[in-house]
Order: sequence, then C-alpha cells, then structure tokens
Amino acid sequence: MKLLCGSDFHGTLPKSLEKVVKKEKPAAFLYAGDMIPHPWEDGSAEDVAEGIANLGVPAYVVAGNFDDPEFLKIVALASPAFHLLGMEKVELNGYTIVGLMDLSLPLVYAFRHLRSDVLKSVLKGCKPERTIIVNHIPPYKTKADFATAWGFDEDAGDEGLRKIVDDFQPLLIVCGHIHEAKGIYKVGKTTILNTATALSVVELKDGEAKVKFVK
Repeated sequence: MKLLCGSDFHGTLPKSLEKVVKKEKPAAFLYAGDMIPHPWEDGSAEDVAEGIANLGVPAYVVAGNFDDPEFLKIVALASPAFHLLGMEKVELNGYTIVGLMDLSLPLVYAFRHLRSDVLKSVLKGCKPERTIIVNHIPPYKTKADFATAWGFDEDAGDEGLRKIVDDFQPLLIVCGHIHEAKGIYKVGKTTILNTATALSVVELKDGEAKVKFVK
C-alpha cells in the first residue's frame, strides 16, 4: 500500500500534486497540518483544502498551529473524502492511522506532562507495527524537530510524542512544522517523516515503511 503525504503547504498546493496522485496511485493522502499561508505568502487555506478534498483519494488531515479547526470541520462536513482527525483513529487496509490534535498552543502546552498519557489512551488496542501516527509537531529530539530558522537553535518537538516513540515504537510518524528539518529519520523501529512543505510517498510492505520525497 502506498500513502501520499504532505504538510505545511501554507496557502498553495504543490503544482505536481495531481500528477503525483495519478502516477503513484496512493490509497490515501495524509496531511500533517498548516493550510493557512503566512502573512507574507499568497494563496489561502480554502485553496489548499479544496485541492486536498478533490484529489480522488481519501484525505486524512490534522490541524497545524496556523489552522482554524472550525474551518477544517466545515470542510470535513462538506467533503466526503476529507477526514479531519483529532485524537481519533481509522483503519485502512490493515493499518491504523491515528490523528493527533495540535497541543502546541500556550494554553494546552502548559499541560504537556499529560501529553503521553492522552496519546496512550488513543493508541490503546493498536499494534505498533501496523500503526501510523499523523501529528503536526515532530517528536522531541529526533532531528525532525531541530529548529534553526528565525534565530532558533533548539529542539522544538513534542515531548509526549517522543515518549510514545520510545515506549510504543509505532511503524511511522508523519509530521511537519519545522520546515528546515524536513527529512526521513529513524528512532528504533519507528520511521519519522517530516514532510514539511513537500510531497512524499510511503510504501508499506513487509512490515516496513519505505519513504521517498517526490517533486
């Protein structure tokens, strides 16, 4: 099974998106958040959401720190192929896709010590080797979260999600947020895909997740 992944399009869909869908024929599109453009960018969240909803494959989406969850809920109600996941899971061809809500905002981040307990409750009953987690923020201290833009020089990931990586070892985590940390990383048995601003294809076969970036 193939999955097409993306994150942090910020107002503008990749020009090659439809072409890649036709070529790779993915079973679904996983989007790790941030549709709204930065103030200095063109485009709109509406453009991104409409494009994702009309790809011809099911889309499983989590909200990013720039996104308006209420807008995404409206899109999900209007578009049968657009599925907004927030602390929910779905089954797809023998795999479990778990979507996590963004807990990076100050009000909820104050409770980050509870983060891993919340995640464990969502993952109850899942098989690690068949579990795919979609979260906007990368796991903490995994290279996928190392921020260097805008004067930063630090790991800016999700501590609770890192604990899940260490304790649960899911097959794959799809994330974004830290644009400059885009890449494919490995922690134990878990593949971590930071697909910020980019399209990537994951092929799931024989208990492994093979990942490539596509133009």
